[in-house]
Amino acid sequence: MAGDGCYLMEIVADLHMHSTCSDGKYSPSIILDKVVNAGLSTFALSDHDTIDHIPIINACIESKRIDIQFIPATEISCEHNGESIHILAYYQNGNMSHFSDTFNKMNIERKNVIRRKMSLKLNELGYDIDFEAIINNTENPGRPYLANALIKVGYFKNLNEVFDQVLGFNKPAYIKKDKPSAIIVINKIRDFGGISILAHPGVYGKHSKIENISSLDLDGIEVYHPDHSKKQTQYYLEYTQKHNLLVSGGSDFHGWDNKKSVGSFGIGVDYLNNIIDKLN
Repeated sequence: MAGDGCYLMEIVADLHMHSTCSDGKYSPSIILDKVVNAGLSTFALSDHDTIDHIPIINACIESKRIDIQFIPATEISCEHNGESIHILAYYQNGNMSHFSDTFNKMNIERKNVIRRKMSLKLNELGYDIDFEAIINNTENPGRPYLANALIKVGYFKNLNEVFDQVLGFNKPAYIKKDKPSAIIVINKIRDFGGISILAHPGVYGKHSKIENISSLDLDGIEVYHPDHSKKQTQYYLEYTQKHNLLVSGGSDFHGWDNKKSVGSFGIGVDYLNNIIDKLN
């Protein structure tokens, strides 16, 4: 299929999406259905700071008897030089148990921040909603759940407004969480046979310029992403070519808005083969 987001490149793989195992709206089973409907040959479900989705999606593929290539992945929240960044970790198989302790600690911290600190901050800012009741009804609360509640009541029109004004990085209701060092995370990914891709660099403020994080020993960059402008996409693409890095891409689908649909962003067969070769 052809995706407008990738500027007429024939997309065969979407390597960035989320399910209810982290902060997505849909179950892994429904995500798989959307992948099939999008006509993709390959996909990665990359839930935040967890590996719970991997056995679930493998079981769904087997039970539905779908001939598709699944790349086990997770999106890891990290810190580098005082700023938050996300690293997409991809593996040939789903054995990422070496991150279990790290993820358990991070998810306890995330739930505490979302359930208490961030919800309280929104109330202090004048948003009169019982956020506690809303997020208690979900096993994996994330900022999109808070954002969706604000939209339903009428405080904002869409997710972009919510994140741009109150819930995005360094916005009034954003609460910084403790995160592992990006250097440590990248080293651990490589030690256990995975590859590390910098997720959506265009959203990181000063780190949007890759030169500012060039000290990280990354395997590649998520060049194609719905939050990247054409200018940013070209800049990241040229950087990967100059430094012999892998090119990745994905829709970052969560299901909460219409901007990001499964298969709307991703990569073509040549870029995919480079990633597969690196994993092998």
